Amino acid sequence: PAAISSLPSFTRNGACRQKSYEASPAPPPPPFVDGAVPNSRAFRSFFAPSPAGDRGPTPPIASGKGRNRRGKNRRNNASPLSEIFAAERDLRALLCRTSSASILEVNAVLSGLARVRDRSVGERCLAYLSRIDSHVRLRPDAVTYNIVIGALSKGDAMGAQELYDHMEAKDVIGLNYVLRGWCRHGGPGRSLQVLNAAEREGGPGRPDAKSYGIVMKAFSDRGNGVAVCADLLNRTLGHFEGGRDDCAPTAHHYNYLLDAFCHAARDARTGDNWGARAHRLIERMEMNGGGKGDGDGKVRSAAPLPNSRSYDAAIATCLVCPSRSSPRRAVSLLRSLVERNSRDRELKPSPRTFSQVLSGLSHRASRNPDAASLVEEVLKDMSEWYWDGRTDVPPDASRLTSAVSAHGRSGDPKRAADVVASMGDMCRAGNGAARPDIVTYNALLDACARAGDADGARRALADMQGAWGIKPDRISYQCAVRAHAVGQDVVGAIEALRKMAEKKMQPDVGTCNIVLRSWATAAHADGSNALEKMGEIFLVANAAVDDDARVGELVEPNSVTYSTAIDGAVRRERWVEVHALYELCCRDQMLNNFILEQLRRCMPKRAYSKLMEADCGAPVGEDEWNMHGEALWDDKAVS
Repeated sequence: PAAISSLPSFTRNGACRQKSYEASPAPPPPPFVDGAVPNSRAFRSFFAPSPAGDRGPTPPIASGKGRNRRGKNRRNNASPLSEIFAAERDLRALLCRTSSASILEVNAVLSGLARVRDRSVGERCLAYLSRIDSHVRLRPDAVTYNIVIGALSKGDAMGAQELYDHMEAKDVIGLNYVLRGWCRHGGPGRSLQVLNAAEREGGPGRPDAKSYGIVMKAFSDRGNGVAVCADLLNRTLGHFEGGRDDCAPTAHHYNYLLDAFCHAARDARTGDNWGARAHRLIERMEMNGGGKGDGDGKVRSAAPLPNSRSYDAAIATCLVCPSRSSPRRAVSLLRSLVERNSRDRELKPSPRTFSQVLSGLSHRASRNPDAASLVEEVLKDMSEWYWDGRTDVPPDASRLTSAVSAHGRSGDPKRAADVVASMGDMCRAGNGAARPDIVTYNALLDACARAGDADGARRALADMQGAWGIKPDRISYQCAVRAHAVGQDVVGAIEALRKMAEKKMQPDVGTCNIVLRSWATAAHADGSNALEKMGEIFLVANAAVDDDARVGELVEPNSVTYSTAIDGAVRRERWVEVHALYELCCRDQMLNNFILEQLRRCMPKRAYSKLMEADCGAPVGEDEWNMHGEALWDDKAVS
């Protein structure tokens, strides 16, 4: 009939939610019925072995995961809408059979509907729960309620909470669904309140280790969640030591606390040494991971052994911690991981772990003088571990490039060039994985640019093209320009810009500003004014633009360009150029508060007053006059 095939018209605030869910007892139906059995994929997959065991159906997958770009399931290439229609068809067929319907079959198909990766399945499952409750021979059990609560938690955390409160026999499965729903949509604070209320209430619905882990995971992504994660971990340990085996902490609980340490270490306002705390937590897991004996001779694990995720989180915490000793702790954790792998073969350092350590140390080299030497120590250890068979990660070109970048950030381009030369020797000796590439030479050119070594940049460009046949790209030439500019070689920087334009490679405005800054801060005066120099630099930079072929876009000066040119004119005390640059800046709408503050701070008070009068037509206030010392102003110098 049409009434059965259509969904009932009600919402979560309607009669279905307000009723007591009490139905007359029905005789237990047989586990399987004869005749037509639903043949949908969801029904068949329900009877397959599930990791949930006897605790009910597998929890639904979060919305958005496991789907490709077209929104289809990767496993069966079916859209969520077709899965919904198939499950609803089987549900209607079951509810039409008043004599042979089984709650087991209904739960199987309803679970398939709840697993669909769509947030709208919660309301659909709730509608079918009302129809099941009003059925002649069916009565929803705890599994039915848990399925509907899990479906509602995808998009309606409040609806899942209300349905869980209506349950007479609450269990931890429904509680975990509610906690997951609040963590997704309501925030970690509300999930913590629900967890505390369930812990005070006790009974079958008391939280287990998974419940605490859900809330810990939500707080681990916040910079201020360390206290909450530590408290939840201590509560889990307290319940486990009190005799509750369902509260046995796993490595995931400790990993959530380590993630909270990492997020707190990224906050510059915190002064605690999070790297040291993460290192002590890993040591505690290693010491207590073997377990301890109780009075009956059984072994109860006091803390789980750390897994590779634990080491990765602790290493990340040490690398982002501002403490000077944190990089050495990160290297120590990496060595502990390799030693444990060589001892019991339980863990293997992944390529991501080595890349994380080398990249983190390379970025710390500009602030920590020991980071560059630590990178070389890690690379040396990697080579020994690889040839001994303790790891499967060789020191290839991508990881050796981290040493080049580290020496460049520490201001030692000569040592960076030595590392590139050693990579070439290793490649010629037969290690093809150590062959330098464009990224390696760009790191070397960046090292030369940071130190202002123009000769080293020229040698690097010649070597990469002559010895290895690597064609320089836009980043390579920009690093060469920066090397000349930082070394106060303005002529060489402009010539490098010209060579870059000949290769049809256009620099960005930042590179042009660096060249202009080199001219502005030069100790000697070359006789050129700011407007001429700025025009020359941008004319050379735009030489690669071909309007007819529509290749490239014009590089236009920004506010930093005008600020740099004004600084060069102020250093040479050319007030006429300052006035002209100020008018040009106003015409191009590049004037900002930084340029005004720069003019007021660097110019004599009378020069600044005349500049503001020419622009605004009104005299400068007395408070602006008092911000400058007494300085003379030559009225004849201003046109």
